[in-house]
Amino acid sequence: MRNLLFILVIGFAAYGGYSVWNNHREAAAPPRVAETKMEEPAPVLKQEPTPTPVPLPEPPKVVEPEPPIPVTPVKRLAPEGVFYVVQAFSVSTEDGVRGIRAGTPVKLIKDVGATLRVTDGQQEFDARREFLTNDLDIAGQAQGRQIGQQAANAEWQEKQKQLAAGLDQQKAAEAKNSQDSYQKNMALNNLRARHATLNQEAVRIEQTINEIERDAKRGRAWRGFQKIQRRNDQRVCHRTKKRTSCTQRPSAGSSERTRGTEQRD
Repeated sequence: MRNLLFILVIGFAAYGGYSVWNNHREAAAPPRVAETKMEEPAPVLKQEPTPTPVPLPEPPKVVEPEPPIPVTPVKRLAPEGVFYVVQAFSVSTEDGVRGIRAGTPVKLIKDVGATLRVTDGQQEFDARREFLTNDLDIAGQAQGRQIGQQAANAEWQEKQKQLAAGLDQQKAAEAKNSQDSYQKNMALNNLRARHATLNQEAVRIEQTINEIERDAKRGRAWRGFQKIQRRNDQRVCHRTKKRTSCTQRPSAGSSERTRGTEQRD
């Protein structure tokens, strides 16, 4: 309770002190003057001097180069009367047909008009004018094409040879396989026939063995019977009313031995 009263007293004292200080600050402040809005003066525009126009520099003139003068290439011509074949063709000879390759040099013998009578050093023949030229560059191009075509033909022929060789090898391998298969089949058939023959031989041998065994059994039985018969023949039996008594009959060998003994005695 005392603490509450103490706090209330301190609060009232603080409030009274703040009120006194506030009243003293308002009394000491100067009086406020009503603000008067002043009109601003109109801005004065400054007139700038007109600039003097400066002339622009003229663009530099572009000098166009003169077009190059076309240079006509100088043709390299063969000597007078010498031509070169630019397209291959064939000619008839006494031995048959002969081919003239591109790039072959020929010499003029006679100008007939549409054709030229020429010779290649081996034979004279007629050639069409468009098949010949005296321009060395055109002749070189034709010879290059001829060489390229020959190389392509040689490559094609080589491929054909390889293909034919491959086909021959394949046919040979197939024939060998067929021959091997035939030989194997023949050998298998021979083995089967041999096996059948051996089976028949085995059956025949088995039958022979059975026959021999039966003959052996019969022979043993017959020999036993003969032995018993011989024994019975060597015995002498005397039958009486009560019993039958048998004695051994002396054999021929024992009789001879008994006689010899009696003579010695």
